[in-house]
Amino acid sequence: LRRARRAVKALAFGEVKVDVERRKVLVKGREASLSRKELDILLFLARNEGRAVTRAEVLTAVWGHFASSADRAVDFHILNLRRKLEADPESPRHIVTRYGEGYELVM
Repeated sequence: LRRARRAVKALAFGEVKVDVERRKVLVKGREASLSRKELDILLFLARNEGRAVTRAEVLTAVWGHFASSADRAVDFHILNLRRKLEADPESPRHIVTRYGEGYELVM
């Protein structure tokens, strides 16, 4: 059985606001163009706020299966999320890497 997921209705961090029901993301008041996978990853990170999630967990939650060749796809989408949402993508404050653990959303 799958674990019960924490429902996320609204999400805000830094200059980012997410309307989960409408699947709309605003950065500094302007709509950001996120792919479906990018938004799914962001919402998965939000549901797991306070802990780092591994690539395998992201793959299972977002793609529905584990494919080892797709590990880099997660990294690619995280990089794109940082470029679209972080004030300084080179030094992210909200979508952070926990080396040896995974990725974490810091509100």
